[in-house]
Order: sequence, then structure tokens, then C-alpha cells
Amino acid sequence: MNVLNAKIRWGDTDRIQLLVDRIPKREELVFESTADNAFWYGEKDGYVMFYSGHPDKKGRGFSGRSFKLNTKNNGTVTLVGPYDSSAHTANKLGFGPCVDVAITDNKNTYRNDGVFIASSATKETAEKAIKDYVISAIGLKQVGYVYKPYK
Repeated sequence: MNVLNAKIRWGDTDRIQLLVDRIPKREELVFESTADNAFWYGEKDGYVMFYSGHPDKKGRGFSGRSFKLNTKNNGTVTLVGPYDSSAHTANKLGFGPCVDVAITDNKNTYRNDGVFIASSATKETAEKAIKDYVISAIGLKQVGYVYKPYK
């Protein structure tokens, strides 16, 4: 996943909006879990997914759908009815760091403020997107560790 552009959506929930060349599919991510196998975190090229659910216990999340995850040890795990979670939870559990973002691979959606996918990205990916696209768009330049207006 390569970030092609980024902006901030200000409102009830301020969020970084990313335009990317492609959104990785769940099957491409490699997941790792907490020691009790109750939380699963996967990442690929700065794109992040996570689920809260145990492989031995059926849940009611996602209407009971099954999700097959590739694991770090080259195995697979199937979660039935897991719940989605948040970057905040992933970070608290020692994964990441990551942040919640809105993402699309459709240039028209990005340009017209259409419907983005609620997702997550690594902190590094989000920071680079802000530095590369947002800071310059609002007329700031980096001077040391501070951003100042262009003169």
C-alpha cells in the first residue's frame, strides 16, 4: 500500500483521510495475537487490521461470519463472530503503534469527499502522509522540529 495523498477531515470525529494505490486484503496480512489468543493484530505495508475474538469461542460479531487469518508461524486461525476493535485497544495491548484513519483507493471518492472505509494504519504511515501531503497543503514548512508558515 502506497499513500498517494492525504488530508484531514475535520468534524465530530477528526480523521486522517488517505488515498492509496491499493488496500491490502485480509489474506495478505500476517496476524499475531495476545498471549490468551483473544486479540489479533495484522499489518502489511502500513495497513492495519485487528479482531477481538478467540479461535475456540464463537462470537456474535459480524453476524457470526468466519474470518481466516494467516499467523506469524505460517499457520492459520479461524475466528467465528469476532468483533472489530480500535487502534487505541491495539496500542494498549502492545501492538502498533497505529492510528484510526479513513481510507480509499478510489480517486473520485477522495476528490469528492465520498464514503471512505474506516480503517487503521501504522503511526509511521500516518505521520509520513501528514508530513508529505497535509503540512505542505496548509502552507507550512518544517524548521527543525517546528512547522512554520512559508513567507
